[in-house]
Amino acid sequence: MARRRVQFAAAVTALAVGASALVSSPALGDGTTTTPIKCTGIPLLGSIDADMAINATDDVDPVMIGGSVKLLLKVPIPIGEIPVDITLSEGKITTPIPAGVSVTNVSFTSSSFPNKTWAVSGSNLVLTLSGNVTLGQGKPAPVMPDVTVTAKVSGVPRVISWKVPSSFGIKGSVSGLGSLNANCTPNNANTVMATTTVKAAAQAPVAHDQTIPVPFGQPANIVLSGTDVNNDPLTYDVATQPAHGTLSGTAPNLTYTPNPGYFGPDAFDFTVSDPTSGDNGTITLDVSPNPITIPSAPVITGVDLLGAGAGRIRWSAPSSNGGSALSGYRVSVVQNGVTTEVGTFSTSLSSATSLQLTDGVPAVFKVVALNAAGEGIVATAPAITPQWWLPWSSGQSAVNEIFTWMTGKAPTATQRQLWLQDLNMGLITVPDLIENLRSGSDAINNVDPTIRLYSAYLTRVPDAGGLNFWLARRRSGWTLSRISSNFAASSEFVRRYGNMSNRQFVQNIYAYVMERAGDTAGINFWTSRLDSGQISRGQLMINFSESSEYKRKQANNVDGAAVYIQVLGRTPTAAQRSAFVTGMQDVGFVATTRALLRESSFATRAG
Repeated sequence: MARRRVQFAAAVTALAVGASALVSSPALGDGTTTTPIKCTGIPLLGSIDADMAINATDDVDPVMIGGSVKLLLKVPIPIGEIPVDITLSEGKITTPIPAGVSVTNVSFTSSSFPNKTWAVSGSNLVLTLSGNVTLGQGKPAPVMPDVTVTAKVSGVPRVISWKVPSSFGIKGSVSGLGSLNANCTPNNANTVMATTTVKAAAQAPVAHDQTIPVPFGQPANIVLSGTDVNNDPLTYDVATQPAHGTLSGTAPNLTYTPNPGYFGPDAFDFTVSDPTSGDNGTITLDVSPNPITIPSAPVITGVDLLGAGAGRIRWSAPSSNGGSALSGYRVSVVQNGVTTEVGTFSTSLSSATSLQLTDGVPAVFKVVALNAAGEGIVATAPAITPQWWLPWSSGQSAVNEIFTWMTGKAPTATQRQLWLQDLNMGLITVPDLIENLRSGSDAINNVDPTIRLYSAYLTRVPDAGGLNFWLARRRSGWTLSRISSNFAASSEFVRRYGNMSNRQFVQNIYAYVMERAGDTAGINFWTSRLDSGQISRGQLMINFSESSEYKRKQANNVDGAAVYIQVLGRTPTAAQRSAFVTGMQDVGFVATTRALLRESSFATRAG
């Protein structure tokens, strides 16, 4: 009897170890995993320690969320001699189901167990094999089923840990010993038998739109981006080019360069793709305007001395307007550390003149460009020193030439000394000297009568050559009557008046010389004298040109002609003489003459 019990114990141990391969658990790869177990309820022995071997193969790993995995469990045939007859009526295996996994089906291949069922109990899968399967001496080995468990995976991407079965129960009977009700459990219920990687369900990647700020005139680096919940490798391509710039580099790492001078919006499209699908994205580019800064310094092109108390600065536009249209230029001048504003000038101008410089003191002109940001960088011109005698080479040259031009002879030593003294002390200016000579004896007795006579005869501005010729005759002793007789015999005078009667002649002289209609008494008086031979037409012209009325009317015209012909050395146009007359009426003789002396053309005449 004792021998039979020992044989039974060995048989139950072999049965427990072999049948434990029915456990439903996915594999970590393909293969067999062995874990220690303890079996209780063993007749005669009570409990035993053994190893449980599990072989499992899954059909897909990793599995997508929402997808299914099939686990093929191969049940080995118990090996070894069983010295007693054992009839198995039921084998029940309970294994934990990981969170987020649901068993949807279990299938069994044909086997010696006619009844095969499965059920989910709480968080466990229970497999049950039942029937009457006899094991023992001389008995053929039973056919064990292959088990396929189909499970659906949900939740989030992760790695599922499949733990060893929590229990394996065996029911049946033992020949000569009665019933069998054994149960096997793992020594470590947390032992992981296999793992399955769970990935997110296959989804198209998502392209990330971006808005990129781009500084004016500067390149901007761009990194295209997208996401893929499946962590698939992504590729990027540019779909459309930007309209107002260029792209360089290889996607996803690109560089955008705006077109020169462009600011405003721009954009291009791109694609992001995984191995199965793709998505489109847009990169919006915001190219900022050129930041407004102050202008750079204007370019000084020259600085000129224009005569006594006058200077001019010349410039061209700055190389940079600071990103904003220029609104003008501001000019100042510094003398003796004192800054004087010359004025603000239009952008259409490129020079400015100061007429208020102090003679003998270095003057430094400065000019700045203006824009919306304010005053730009200052451009400073080289210093110039105005002198009262400019554009002459010296004060003595100025006095000598002015006297010679206006009186026909050089000044005496005393005259020169006195005038130079006042000019050097700043008591008077060159135009004051000219005005003084215009009221001198030569002007009163020679210059003015000759100009008036010339104008009366020809009713126009005297030409310089003609006036100088007759003025030389006058200074040499010719009387006005003699000069007038020559004018009266001139072809120009004869052509105009030669065929007129004396009355018609007198009427025309009133109209053209006096610029008014003659009164009857006056016309009769002068006609009678001509008719009687008391005077000639030449003598009548002197009477009219030297009349107080004509002197008064022609005073400013005579001044204008004298300054242009004697000082400037040229015949004025009618418009120039009219402008001189207007200037005298507005600002006076000195200021009007000073402006003419500052003309650049005069510098070539002054010695």
